[in-house]
Amino acid sequence: MSRLTPAGVGEIIRCDEKDSRVVLKLSNSLSDILSVIPGLNDKITTDIVNINKVIQEFSHFIYIMATTYMGCQTVGEEYCNMLCVDRSRKKIPSKWRILAMSFLRTIPGYLIQWIISDMEKRLETNNLSSYLIPHRKSLPKLIPLARKLVILLSGIHLVMFYLRGRFKNLSNRITRVNYILINNDLLNTQLEAAYRLLGYIGLITSIIYFGEFLYEWKINERTTDSVSLAISSSRYQCAICLGPLAAPSVVACCNQVFCWGCLMQQLQTNSSRCPMCRVHCHPKHVVRLVNFN
Repeated sequence: MSRLTPAGVGEIIRCDEKDSRVVLKLSNSLSDILSVIPGLNDKITTDIVNINKVIQEFSHFIYIMATTYMGCQTVGEEYCNMLCVDRSRKKIPSKWRILAMSFLRTIPGYLIQWIISDMEKRLETNNLSSYLIPHRKSLPKLIPLARKLVILLSGIHLVMFYLRGRFKNLSNRITRVNYILINNDLLNTQLEAAYRLLGYIGLITSIIYFGEFLYEWKINERTTDSVSLAISSSRYQCAICLGPLAAPSVVACCNQVFCWGCLMQQLQTNSSRCPMCRVHCHPKHVVRLVNFN
């Protein structure tokens, strides 16, 4: 095979949208089949969000296995006159490369979201495993940061796609699976500038998001390091009601300890300002102290 023109950003997006519609129809059909099986209907109803996510990821894996793995074009590739090739753009990807691409496209993302959600549920029910118990206090702050980190990495990858093209999915970037156009006349170069502008806008957004991520990480570290100091300086009394602490909570701005109810009421009535130092304090920067005696 001669070296052909790589597919543009617009062609890859249209191909992915066409394939997503086919996968959605396949997952809906699979859900209908599973719903009539005795015993599974109640399970799907009670946990419909997670079940549908698993079915959709499984449907996409089956779709790639039935098309690309078997040496055929997907519906989106045929619609956009594209062909899946390896990094040399001269050969069809090997079976192992396609299998790795399909696995990375479906499994890791779902596992990461499942692990984060499972840790949140364990924290709510106080059902932590032995290796997580020593990190009980830091987990409530690390889990939201982990979610933001996943979103940040996904955004950076999408920015790279809009600016440089080639890899819309992270699985394609890792396995170096490219797309080429069978008919070079179908390449739409007029939209490349618009997609590049969209990439620059996404880059600015990612930088702002990264700055917010670092700020919250710094706030959490500062709060964690100064909790013991805040407890000792408060003398186990609320600085608002001057009574015993009820659901003690600490603010990051001045490390002062208050009752949770007193602090939330003050933040609502005083334009989200700390009742002690009068610095702007958002409720999400308030840390609840657990197992405080």
